[in-house]
Amino acid sequence: MHAMRAAVFTISCVLALVVVADDHVVQVQARRHGRCHPFSCGHLRNISYPFRRRGDPPRCGVSSYEIDCINNSKAAIRINTGTYYVSSISYNLSSFWVVDANLNDTSSSCPLPLSDQVPYVFMLGIQGPHDSWDLALDHQRSSVMWAIFVNCSQELTNNTARTYISYIPVDCLSTSSSFVYISIDADNPYIQRIEPSCGYLAMIPFGDGGSNASKALSGELTVDYADIVDLIRGGFPVKFPSDGGPWTNLFGLIEKCLNKSIR
Repeated sequence: MHAMRAAVFTISCVLALVVVADDHVVQVQARRHGRCHPFSCGHLRNISYPFRRRGDPPRCGVSSYEIDCINNSKAAIRINTGTYYVSSISYNLSSFWVVDANLNDTSSSCPLPLSDQVPYVFMLGIQGPHDSWDLALDHQRSSVMWAIFVNCSQELTNNTARTYISYIPVDCLSTSSSFVYISIDADNPYIQRIEPSCGYLAMIPFGDGGSNASKALSGELTVDYADIVDLIRGGFPVKFPSDGGPWTNLFGLIEKCLNKSIR
């Protein structure tokens, strides 16, 4: 009798979890049915889901992917606290490429990202509805790296800087008493890694492109500030919405359910 009750409880529990997960899928599909009419902006044609145009109905597209077409020529999108221009979209790869709007001005030979501009939270993207992540970096499409700008009270040399961090001097932003550097990080950037004599200025991700930054990290190639600026101005890839939801933890929940049923 106990075994039969346990079996019935197990089946009921698993079915309930599947219903929850299935309901999540239905919600996601329903949300995705909020399609918009394709639109164009500058060189980008037939822009469609997940994007929406500013002023579209609320259920049209995904709110995090709203595009503001500036002067009918530049498609601007907000990612957390920053504004970026969409340079290309690949629906086959479910991703798109963006460039920091503040660094888009090529007339400046010494750009610096905004200090209060934070593109991501926990480097996963922006938390969306229903356990989803929006606007996450697309590491599969390109090797994404980070450029961290720091301002130091003393000049860094091979003897003073920690060897596992590469510091590239930014002479055009430095003075006789203030030394600005770019630290290139292939992993998630951690502010606490910077030198004790340095303070944080800004950080920004970029697609590695020709892998020059990777070679610089390994010591195979010497790069300067201009090389890194070219890479930063090239932008970085961003993914379409990705759903975690109950499916992510479904098997863990089933395991707990089974353990409870056999006690």
